[in-house]
Amino acid sequence: MFDVLASFIRSEVMLMCDQASQSFARDVGFRLQAARRMVGLSVETVSTQIGRSPETIRAIEAGITSINLSDLSAFARLYRCAPSYFVATSENDWESVSVAEEIKRRVDELSLRDQKLLLGILTAMIDEADQQGPLASSGMSWAGRDSRPIIGC
Repeated sequence: MFDVLASFIRSEVMLMCDQASQSFARDVGFRLQAARRMVGLSVETVSTQIGRSPETIRAIEAGITSINLSDLSAFARLYRCAPSYFVATSENDWESVSVAEEIKRRVDELSLRDQKLLLGILTAMIDEADQQGPLASSGMSWAGRDSRPIIGC
């Protein structure tokens, strides 16, 4: 009787772990796809940059194929995001993805002139924050190490 119960518990735990792993892969894939779209790259461009086939990129974004740490780091560098952005687990993290997508949608609706004006305003705000904020003394920048703006993450 004990062996049957232990076997049942083991199979249930394995099933729960498998379901959690699949859910995690889907969540990471969703974020990777959202970040790729935010920076305006095609699957083919990412494929070339990362060194994986377009089919593999699509499978990772769909949560069908899990991602290794090396590839996650490559995606993060390409998308100018921290690797933790893709694996965050807080419910509030999902809000930031939808907010960023909404901001991008609204900016895309602006004329090119207005987009350039907005970029100028944001750049001035980032420069001011770098000079006055808590990161100023550390030598870090709100906009990243090379001071290009981080978009979407």
